[in-house]
Amino acid sequence: MRKSLLFLLLLVACTKTSAQPSNHPWGEALRALDPANASTPANDITAVYLHQQDEFLQVRVDLLDFENPNDLSLEIWIEDNAAPQKPPLIIKIPSHPDSYRISLDPVLTTVIVDIPLSKIPPQPLVNVSSPEDQITGLRLDGQIPNQIAPLLLTFFDTFAGRFPAEALRSWDGAHSSPRGERHGLKHLLDAVEEYQAPIVLLDLDTPENISALDAMGIQPHIQSLADQELLYLPENDEDDIQFVYLEEVTHPYHPI
Repeated sequence: MRKSLLFLLLLVACTKTSAQPSNHPWGEALRALDPANASTPANDITAVYLHQQDEFLQVRVDLLDFENPNDLSLEIWIEDNAAPQKPPLIIKIPSHPDSYRISLDPVLTTVIVDIPLSKIPPQPLVNVSSPEDQITGLRLDGQIPNQIAPLLLTFFDTFAGRFPAEALRSWDGAHSSPRGERHGLKHLLDAVEEYQAPIVLLDLDTPENISALDAMGIQPHIQSLADQELLYLPENDEDDIQFVYLEEVTHPYHPI
């Protein structure tokens, strides 16, 4: 089967406006968004949040990717905006003083630092940096950024057409969960049509899959979605590595 490598570039997007209040706990705390522009994912800062929680200032840093704390090399500088000549408070990650509570989530690729308010100035100015990226001049009362991001949705294991039963199950099969929901490629494509959200399928354009879809009478529907530019089927080649980037697809960025 031809293989393609697809890089998902989520270059940060817009948050809610005043007419669209956020229900996410971090929605009001977003202070900076930054494009994916570092060569090392663990050094690529994509967003920074500042939030006062009880007696702590919470600094959340979103990174493009990391797997363990040893991948990280972050510094958080907290300066006194009213007295810039004072030495800043510096927190280094992964090495840090025990007095700060630091939470790492490799799944969401986030770092959250809880700093006692007693250790920071009344008007903190926060700078976050890595060896390849930096965001500076953030204030607790700063504005929420409003930016648009290209978003590319990719799937690589959606359909298997080697055998008739396998093709039927992966198209619209019954799930064995307690509630018995149905699953399969059909439901993904239904959502694509309903929301007009383009996707990329990396596994569909193979001889066995195309043959199975054609035998099931689904191939014209697949072609229609491709003609509408709602479905992208990258060309596969053993020596081909494709970088796909859809600038026209924009969606709101919702913090988790």
